Amino acid sequence: MTRKEFIKYFGNPNKQKHGRYSWSGKCVPKYGKYNDCGQKISIDEHNNICIFYRYNRDKRDHIKEYKYLKKGKILIAIWLKSKMKQHIDKKFNSNGFFICKKKRQCI
Repeated sequence: MTRKEFIKYFGNPNKQKHGRYSWSGKCVPKYGKYNDCGQKISIDEHNNICIFYRYNRDKRDHIKEYKYLKKGKILIAIWLKSKMKQHIDKKFNSNGFFICKKKRQCI
């Protein structure tokens, strides 16, 4: 899948930018709950950040033409713990810290 296809399938058109598609705004998934675009963020058993898509949760009209997205739960993006750790350590390991909380957890 190309970047352009990904943005069209999982993004939304921006009327202010002449219908250009973007994966931002309303279609940005939230943790643990499907949004109106059929997407949600989860943390897997390896602490990777995963974004899943479900066709039957997608309320957008334009997506109905893409019948091959009906395959159930599809992993559309992943940020590996190992890669995120490198980036976070490089940014914060010297003089700062970063806390990421799951809902209803105390640190």
